[in-house]
Amino acid sequence: MGTAAPTADFVAIAREVALLDAAERACACLSDAGLDVAVFKGSALAGWCYPPGGRPMQDVDLLIRPRDRRRAVAALLAAGYQRVPRPHSPTGMWLHPTLDWLGPTGALVDVHVGIGAWLRFRPDLDGILDRAVPAPEVGPRARRPALEDLVVLHALDVAKDDGRCKPTADDDLRALLRAGVLDWAAIARRARRAGCAGTLWARMVAVGAALPAEIAALRPGPAKRWLLAHADTRGRLLAGAAQHDRLRDYVAATALYAGRSGVDRLLRTTSR
Repeated sequence: MGTAAPTADFVAIAREVALLDAAERACACLSDAGLDVAVFKGSALAGWCYPPGGRPMQDVDLLIRPRDRRRAVAALLAAGYQRVPRPHSPTGMWLHPTLDWLGPTGALVDVHVGIGAWLRFRPDLDGILDRAVPAPEVGPRARRPALEDLVVLHALDVAKDDGRCKPTADDDLRALLRAGVLDWAAIARRARRAGCAGTLWARMVAVGAALPAEIAALRPGPAKRWLLAHADTRGRLLAGAAQHDRLRDYVAATALYAGRSGVDRLLRTTSR
C-alpha cells in the first residue's frame, strides 16, 4: 500500500517549524557575535499571532542595527552562511538595506539594516531593538519587536512596496490588533518619525478597524487620501509618493535609486 500524502496543514506546520528553527539559529549566530537582533515580519508572527502553520512564510526576516552590518556579515560567513547574489543589481550586494543569505539548512535569511530604500524612511531602528522582547515561539535566543513597533513596521512594509500589500497583510494587521493592549500614542509618534503615518491610517481604514483618536489624527488631506485609495492605478512614482509623509525624503531616495540603477546597467553591460 502506498503512503498517504501529508495534509496541507502538516506541510505548512513542518515548513513553519523549519523556518523558525532557521530564525533561531541565525539569531544565536548574531547574538554570539555580540549583536542585537530581532525577528520581524512573518518570523515574528508565526506561532504567536497565528495558530501553528497558519502564517505562510517564504523566508526569515531579521533586523539589526545599521552600524552592525560588517560584523553581521563576518559572523554569518564564519558560520557557513552564503551570500545570495543579486544578478539584476550588482551594487545591491553592497548598497541594499537587506542582506540576503542562504543558511546552512537551506533556508533563505534576510538580514535588514534598514526598511525600504536608503533615505526614504527613518524608523528608529535602535529604539526598536532596545524595546525588543523575547520570542519564545521562535527559540530561547530570539527576540521580536514590541507590539507597537510591529504595527509601525507593518505600515512601513506596505509603504516601502508603494502600497502593494502582500496577500497576508490584512490578516497580519488584524492579528496584531488582537494581540494585546496597544499604546496608540507611541504608535502614532513612531509612525510620524518613520514617515509612514498616512499609510498606517490607510491600513487601519482598509481592515475596518476602529480608529483611536491618535490614529484618526494621522488622517491625511483629501489629495493624499485619494492617491492612497487609487495608488495601484496611478503608476509607481505617484503611488510611492502617496505612501510617504515627507516628499523631500522620497525625492532624495528616488534620485539615489535612479543613480544606483544607472551604475547597475553599466556594470551589467561591462561584465558581458
